[in-house]
Amino acid sequence: MSALEVVGFPADTTELKKCLDLSTMKMLAGDPYYEFLVIHDDPSGVCVGFFKTADGFFAETMALLGSAGHVVSAFQLAPGLALVDVYDPAFFDDPGIFDDPDFNEEDADKWLLTRVLVCVDDPHMYPIHHSVRYAYSTGDLAHYTNYHLAAIGVALEVFPTLEEWEKAKESIGDDSFTFGPKLIMSPDLFDLYEGECEPDEASPSALFTAVCENVEIVTNSRTGKKWYSIDADCGFPIKLALPIDIEPAPQPGSIVDGGVLLTGSTGAVREDYEEELDD
Repeated sequence: MSALEVVGFPADTTELKKCLDLSTMKMLAGDPYYEFLVIHDDPSGVCVGFFKTADGFFAETMALLGSAGHVVSAFQLAPGLALVDVYDPAFFDDPGIFDDPDFNEEDADKWLLTRVLVCVDDPHMYPIHHSVRYAYSTGDLAHYTNYHLAAIGVALEVFPTLEEWEKAKESIGDDSFTFGPKLIMSPDLFDLYEGECEPDEASPSALFTAVCENVEIVTNSRTGKKWYSIDADCGFPIKLALPIDIEPAPQPGSIVDGGVLLTGSTGAVREDYEEELDD
């Protein structure tokens, strides 16, 4: 199942365009890098849209909003794909810490929780560097202290209890269960570091294990399709989307394990975009 289908949208680009209402979409204005960037901000908690760069690159984009409050440094490897460093918020008790002239990225690394690749709905909010090493050597990164991180469950399995998850792992000889049900990892990062993957070939797909906390059913306003919006713990709080027909149905305390597409957002789609487009 595609990430778009999980949250109730059609996977096909043509069909997606048909189901979105141009008159209610938000538009980024005044950025010379983008010919256009339009977003549908759905009340269910997902933003979906399209962008085209000045040099002709066109892509769909999406992100879930909801699990904000993350402290991050980020840059894009390609338009719409960001590398995000997620820090322990305990270190960043001062919201203005990134503006401190004495701020040092190497000191911050001691408080790094994870580094992931995410699909973003606000590509204008990040610098673009096609080399990971170059980005960190220059320090040209975007910093945010109220960032939204989320996961869309494209290939997740639900386990009703911790014990059932542990038994399933043990039965296939996977001893990772001994570390607990919390994992978030972007496999393509390793290939990027080794030079075996070009930046524009990298993916926001990730391996993911988390504990479900709050579980809510929401409805896509454009299609009427329902999906699960979940507050989960993968080592830190994160918003999780699951398809409505997944079995068994997730409940508080359920363990989810498998593959997700990660998304990130500054929330700028609700602040900086024009509210309406002309037909």
